[in-house]
Amino acid sequence: MYQFFLKYEKNAYEYSDLIIAVDTKIKNYINDELDNKNSDKIIILKNAINDEIFKYDEKENIKYFNENIILIPRRLVPKNGVIFAVKAANELVKKVLKTLKCILLEMELKNKI
Repeated sequence: MYQFFLKYEKNAYEYSDLIIAVDTKIKNYINDELDNKNSDKIIILKNAINDEIFKYDEKENIKYFNENIILIPRRLVPKNGVIFAVKAANELVKKVLKTLKCILLEMELKNKI
């Protein structure tokens, strides 16, 4: 099964006019899959984060170091399987951890684009 999907992935790379990678590591991976052919059709579009707004503040964040926190940044729709992460978190509490914070983060941007 894996080989089938790997072949499907490689075909998609070969027949694409343009491939967008999120970092150099992904670009290099795709480039290797294409045997260094057509590397000019792979561009990098990095994930953009404003480091001033999301700056790490050790004093502010130190209180979270001793807590068990799971962040699930997915849209809350059945196809994304969020329920499985929540069920797994529940099992962790039952079997391993005394406490756990589970943060479900959904950001809907379709009205802002």
